[in-house]
Amino acid sequence: MVKKFDGKFIWVIKNFSTFPSEKICSGSFVIGGWFWRLVAYPRENDVDYLSLYLVDDMRYAASKSKPYKLRGNVNFNITIINQLSKKLSLREDSEHLYDVISPFHRGFESWIPLNKLHAEDGGFLLNGELKIAVKVQVSDVSWEPEDASDDALVDVSGGIKKTTKFLRKTKETMDAINGFQILPSQVRN
Repeated sequence: MVKKFDGKFIWVIKNFSTFPSEKICSGSFVIGGWFWRLVAYPRENDVDYLSLYLVDDMRYAASKSKPYKLRGNVNFNITIINQLSKKLSLREDSEHLYDVISPFHRGFESWIPLNKLHAEDGGFLLNGELKIAVKVQVSDVSWEPEDASDDALVDVSGGIKKTTKFLRKTKETMDAINGFQILPSQVRN
């Protein structure tokens, strides 16, 4: 059993106002050895609100195939960053049991009214950019062979070493802004 993995990611959506009302997906990012992404729905269910979700990419970073069932507790928070005043940023927290057998798709429906999000002096959209931060903590993780009974766990020390090596390589190619790890492609000059 692994104690805890955690990490942060900032998603910068450029030209947010020009996106259609359908879903917008971030690129994949790795936290705790799993690939995740954020999904935004600017007008989910024809309601004038922004909805945000954390979803898994159903891929485990340290293996090419997935011979194990993965389980763990996922605590996360998503913050819509107010770029004029951090005190006015909007944050929501959530906790769920994660079982890789069923996709992880959790978040917040009808979170912020679009008129508040688009308000000129609101601070959420600055130069057309919307910034969303997510912090994910995965704890009480267990790996289990696909054909094992519920009480058979496997030694994952090799998988952890592979994941750690992968994350070190990934971290070397990432930059930090305000304590959040972001990919070089997300950094503006």
